Amino acid sequence: MKHFNANFIFALLVFSINVSLLNAQRHFYLNVSKQCLSAESALAKIQQEFEIDPNSHFKLINDTTDGLGMQHLTYKQYLYDFEIVGCMVLVHVKKGSVQSMNGIIMEQDLHPFERPSQTRSSLEILGEKVYITIEKAGKTTTKLAIKQLDNKSQSEIYLDASTGDTLRTISMRNFLDGNTNAKLDYINYYPYKEDEEIEVLECEVLSNNLYSMRDSYRDIASTSTSKFYPTDLGIYAHIEHNERNPECEILWGLQKSYNYFYEQMGTKECNNKNCAIRFDYRDYYSSTYSETSEVAGKTIAYMYFGVKEEISEEDGRIIIPLVSLDIVAHEYSHLVISKIGNGGLKSYEETGALCESFADIFASAIMNRHKGNDYIADYLIGEEVAFNAKCLRSLAADCNGIDGTLQPQCYHGKNWDAYYNDFGTNSGVQNRWFYLLCNSEGKVSGTNDFGYEYEINPITLNKGEQIVFRNLNFYLTPFANYHDAAMGSLQATADLYGINSDEFNSVLEAWCAVGICLDDRIADIADGMPTINQNLPLVYAKNGEICVKTNPNSIVKIFTPIGMLIEQRTTKNDLETFTIPNLKIAIVMVNNDSFKIIIP
Repeated sequence: MKHFNANFIFALLVFSINVSLLNAQRHFYLNVSKQCLSAESALAKIQQEFEIDPNSHFKLINDTTDGLGMQHLTYKQYLYDFEIVGCMVLVHVKKGSVQSMNGIIMEQDLHPFERPSQTRSSLEILGEKVYITIEKAGKTTTKLAIKQLDNKSQSEIYLDASTGDTLRTISMRNFLDGNTNAKLDYINYYPYKEDEEIEVLECEVLSNNLYSMRDSYRDIASTSTSKFYPTDLGIYAHIEHNERNPECEILWGLQKSYNYFYEQMGTKECNNKNCAIRFDYRDYYSSTYSETSEVAGKTIAYMYFGVKEEISEEDGRIIIPLVSLDIVAHEYSHLVISKIGNGGLKSYEETGALCESFADIFASAIMNRHKGNDYIADYLIGEEVAFNAKCLRSLAADCNGIDGTLQPQCYHGKNWDAYYNDFGTNSGVQNRWFYLLCNSEGKVSGTNDFGYEYEINPITLNKGEQIVFRNLNFYLTPFANYHDAAMGSLQATADLYGINSDEFNSVLEAWCAVGICLDDRIADIADGMPTINQNLPLVYAKNGEICVKTNPNSIVKIFTPIGMLIEQRTTKNDLETFTIPNLKIAIVMVNNDSFKIIIP
């Protein structure tokens, strides 16, 4: 039962008014599952539903089919021949019929814009010409801009095509600030299990007693270090527990993170493509961050790990390496988030808060899986490296962060940073949503900032992380906001479990708990659950096995929920069984029919 007080209802009304007045671009979500539309017809419907400029058109940039058999088409919006930055339409198709559409579009009546002929040609600036929306003094305009990449600052810079003035700067780096109070002697990492050894290392001598630590299988390597030097060159099966150092901690954490995304999500390397990871640790770095570059068609992901230095009256100089498993996993997750799906998420305004939150969620999932937890038992980020503080951040948004700031537990609620729109602060909203969704086996109840009384039946970590990853991969655009994330997570849940499932209700209630109630938007969500044919084939789970009853010579394929093929077999009998270890949910395709199976 959902309970509101008068103040909460008033707050919702005020917020709705503000959104309609200040919305710079139209964020939309449409359920068209009953209209039998093709992709081409769906785009025509977008033109009809919204005030699209007749000089605007959409260009297909991506076409992906997932393990459920759903096709996901990505279209960028163009005005004349120039891309409109951030405007994108996502079309989701099942068996040739469009189920839903979402994205961000520019409407003609909302956005006065400069035509190319209106801009002066006297200013010659190298770079790609694009349109970009700018809000100033409560007025939104769409201006022709020059997009440039600043390699030194790792930023996208948009310059006014007429004046050369900077209109927008978007950082391509992802930071986890190192402002912590901790002492190295007080750290208790325990990243290794007693019977666990670090993976095989290859050590290459560079010069002046420097060497490179390398994992060729995963293409992960340190740039150089002098902190640890092997007694003998070559291949090493392990490093003794008492011989660990920050570089070893980083490599071990990157291996764990790589394995998580590959085994649980089917994503190989940082972007499922040709990617190498290079990391560097220095005790004079003041922060931890990551960035990427393209070299000869290959993505090189650079990860920099530093320390926090403090002066203590009792202990003097205090230095702590920021290399615990959840911190390393956070940074690795940023590499995935920045490249996945429809071009990754941008570190800009509200989208930047989602970037930080997704990285925290995956870092927590990696840590909890390492500890063997089915729920978010460990919900703190960086607690191993925090001294005189509980943590760097908390998925529950219940402790002071790295700079003493308390994160918000509700969207636009208490502690929400509306002035600076700080990523690390505002990420607390989705963090808490995931915490409430996956933190225990029993019911979770409470009252939020707006007086809303919530009651949630949590789901397992396995279910939660699959929902989050599917949302990120298929339903979010590079400039998605919190409402987009909420709607996308509901659609991902409907795809996996059905719109009337307990999982769907839990996801919906958890969003209400953090101040985003979408009860009136459920009609916009298409129920992606396949219709079970009571005749053949029949697919079910029993005693941890997948049972497929079908005609002989049928082709059976088994996928993870996000599309990674696990097993393929041509049946010989009318009943075949499949044993799939360490998998809670599977997508089974029998010839052209698709079934989702929950394995007890």
